Amino acid sequence: MTEYNKITQDKIDLMMKDVAYLKQEVSALKTVIEEVPYDESPPGGLSIMGILSLIDRGQTTFYKPVLEQVFTATGSIDAANFKQDFETSFEYNTEDAPKIQTILDDLIEHREELINIIKKIPLSDWDKIIYINDSQINIAGFLESMIQFERSKLKDIADRVMVIGQQQQTIREMENRRRQNKQLNNMDR
Repeated sequence: MTEYNKITQDKIDLMMKDVAYLKQEVSALKTVIEEVPYDESPPGGLSIMGILSLIDRGQTTFYKPVLEQVFTATGSIDAANFKQDFETSFEYNTEDAPKIQTILDDLIEHREELINIIKKIPLSDWDKIIYINDSQINIAGFLESMIQFERSKLKDIADRVMVIGQQQQTIREMENRRRQNKQLNNMDR
């Protein structure tokens, strides 16, 4: 491994900050989630609730179990025994879905468990290879792929919340104009 690709404690610390970011984002969502239609799905997409459930499913069925293998595997780690296709096989059923606050609480709890696992990985193990399908990646690369996946999903949520906020603002402005026009019409009488 070249010096450029060497895993250092500084690189691990930066990744840990990125991993902890989801926990912070979810905590922030808890305070505003009731203000948006979190259970409405756009055509061909998941609702905000569905996206959050997908992130949680990835944590619990793939990323966390693979990372737990670091402590028991003597060599490389084969991810074939885990739910690698958690995203493509995910089917979100709104009828069976828990309440949104439960999903958020679960995400926070599961992220804390994942953070604790990552903190325990010795520096010497970060170069361990994980085999995923026909490719291989070290633990740092595996964690970076999780971070990229989650950032993408959080961006989807943020974009949707922003659009909803803009729509709600437009509706408020239209209602204000309608009230003003009504008041002007009443004054003219």
